Amino acid sequence: MKTGIISSLGAVLLVLTASLPASASESGAITITMTGVETVISISLDPASWPLGEVIENTEYKTDPEATWCTIANEGNVNVALGVQGANAEFSTLPWFLSEDGTNDGAGPYPEYALWYHIAMDTEGSYALITHDPTPMQKADGTTLSLDPEKNKQFGLKLLTPDSFPSEYIGKEMTTHITISAVKA
Repeated sequence: MKTGIISSLGAVLLVLTASLPASASESGAITITMTGVETVISISLDPASWPLGEVIENTEYKTDPEATWCTIANEGNVNVALGVQGANAEFSTLPWFLSEDGTNDGAGPYPEYALWYHIAMDTEGSYALITHDPTPMQKADGTTLSLDPEKNKQFGLKLLTPDSFPSEYIGKEMTTHITISAVKA
């Protein structure tokens, strides 16, 4: 019986040895080369100024055209969410305070003015208040305005001048800034 097991084992080894080259395979390698792309957040505004000239107290002014006056273009390579922030209007050291509630009553020591924006193709006449706090630009339904790369959106502005101009403000050129910001959406 030992002879049968040894010869059977030898036969199996002989069969395996003979079949190894026939069952051998080759393999290849795939090389993947890639380059990381930097995230670029870039927007442009056109136009970037609104020269109103002389204004009258307690009067509303709107850009013309009302909702398509300024174009925000996404020149980066990622989708961005847009934000807006206003500032006091100033000449020298005397400001007009930017209203936080849309009124121009000048309850503080300085005249108060208000600013709003209106996004094109949004609900007609819907303006969102611009305040000192950075806030997301939103449509009338509350959704945040975002832009895909190489896309643009238009908006307009509305200004309400102070209810009165103290004498030290008469004939003085006031300047204010609105900051439009973009963050990766």
